[in-house]
Amino acid sequence: MYASLTQRVWYSKWLLSSKEYTRHIPALPSEKGFKDSHCSEIQIGKLLELISAMEDQNHRCQHEDLVRANRKAMYAIREFLCKTCLNPKPDLEILCLTIISLSANDTSNNLIIGNHLRLIGIIVIKSIIGSPNVQYQAFRVLGKLARVHANKMMILDFGGISSAAQVIENSVLDMEFAIRMITVVLESEYSHPKVFKDRLPYHIVKAMGERRLTELACIEAILEAATKVELATSEFFEALIILKDGSGSKNLLLGILLRIATQGTDEEYSY
Repeated sequence: MYASLTQRVWYSKWLLSSKEYTRHIPALPSEKGFKDSHCSEIQIGKLLELISAMEDQNHRCQHEDLVRANRKAMYAIREFLCKTCLNPKPDLEILCLTIISLSANDTSNNLIIGNHLRLIGIIVIKSIIGSPNVQYQAFRVLGKLARVHANKMMILDFGGISSAAQVIENSVLDMEFAIRMITVVLESEYSHPKVFKDRLPYHIVKAMGERRLTELACIEAILEAATKVELATSEFFEALIILKDGSGSKNLLLGILLRIATQGTDEEYSY
């Protein structure tokens, strides 16, 4: 199975942005001992063994640095995920993302994963062009990595909001992790221009109108996060025009937006 034209275009864009973004990041001394070409073959048995070992270490609550302990494997995973952009292997990609997710459980690993292992760009690409299950796992990882501010900026630079917005509008899978990632990333002021550039309010409203986004907790979480961005509330009200008057989705969305707006007004007057 080979990549579609859309996948190849996104992969080319990622290569350009990744090279530009990482051009000024110096390699760590410990990185120089490993070469991607020496560890590029990924075997499913080895991946399962590594996942089992990492889960066991997490279960025992050891504070060993999982990324440093498995650095060579992380380099192999990065190269493998890059190669599978053009020749997808969903089952193995999910295993690779599971390993990264386990490493990201410890926030002390997250900066290493983002800055030095340079995995964020390829994970964002997987969230855009991967299979539905790969997308789901990619957003799960990005949500964990976004707990570090520097990673938030990288996720935004690589198009994280755009990819999540597209998934929210078009995916039939559970969007919990895509929404969670957006809510975490929106904590950074650096994200505010992206909300408008990537038309986040429009995609959310459209997803609700097409009954793709129906879980109340998810709807409230993403609206509360997004409306903290200046002028975003008005964008949501303008997007409501695409919903049919009197529809359940429109009434629900309008009610939540009005409640959030009222709460904001009450807080201002309380001061």
